[in-house]
Amino acid sequence: MAATGGRADALTEGSGRHCLARCGTVPVTILVLGAGGQLGLELEIYADKGGKVIYLPHSNADICDKSEITDAILHINPSTIINCAAYTAVDRAEAEPQRAFAINADGVENVARAAARVGARLIHISTDYVFDGCSRIPYTPADATAPLSVYGESKLQGEERALRTLGERALVIRSAWLHSARAGNFVSTILRLLRERDALRVIDDQVGSPTQAGALAQTIWCVVTDAPAAHGVWHWAQSGAASWHGFACEIQRRALALGLLKQEIPITAIPSAEYPQAARRPAYSVLDCAAARQALGVEADSWQAGVGRTLQEGVARGLFLRADRLM
Repeated sequence: MAATGGRADALTEGSGRHCLARCGTVPVTILVLGAGGQLGLELEIYADKGGKVIYLPHSNADICDKSEITDAILHINPSTIINCAAYTAVDRAEAEPQRAFAINADGVENVARAAARVGARLIHISTDYVFDGCSRIPYTPADATAPLSVYGESKLQGEERALRTLGERALVIRSAWLHSARAGNFVSTILRLLRERDALRVIDDQVGSPTQAGALAQTIWCVVTDAPAAHGVWHWAQSGAASWHGFACEIQRRALALGLLKQEIPITAIPSAEYPQAARRPAYSVLDCAAARQALGVEADSWQAGVGRTLQEGVARGLFLRADRLM
């Protein structure tokens, strides 16, 4: 895949809609599935308002229902489908494997087969948890997969089915450790715990690529406009690497600077063995994103900058109250 000549600005801290400002006009018609989730909501925020984009949440388009999702795609007849729909409860998947595979594997195949019928391109979002974590250098898209969990295996099967069904009309984008100002992710959870507790204990022997959902959303729009022929598997995450403990410490540092916390509390690093979880996680799942960045002519900002942007956006959207306004 050839580089696009740097049409997208470099991703820099505090640059807002940095990528969309230089991307071409979003073509019609784009269909976003899983639009009510964390990434789907960010895709809507950062979309070019001049393009025709249709957003379907799970309640309006269940990808597990083959007839329902096929009818929806045939009716809309999109040129591109962005699939954000996923089962993401990593630990619960160990007890609900049928549900996880129904959404992450069978559901993706339903979407891919319907996309094939209308000649649509599919951009499917996947995860770093398809790797076993035995590497100590960032994983490239060509590296062997070996998921440790039901969640990881179900996501891998979804990737394989999308690529097998659509061939060069399918692009899988693996990302990692997504966060946003919305509830239900590591940043919002840690911010809440920092306010409620006198001390925290956080795992320090799992290392990955924390990524702001808004930054990933902007990159996806750049893929739509600037890389229409891209296919296969890409990796995209913000630069650098962190353990969950390092991630939590950065959240506290940034939150204190923004006045979101009244005081600093100790955050102790602990091994995974001291925090048992149902699903095994890779000890190291940092993603090598060089190929995607070269193809788009885009440099990602740091994961630390992403944390800052999530907290700033939380304040701006009224989702995170400053400490002096807390009850």
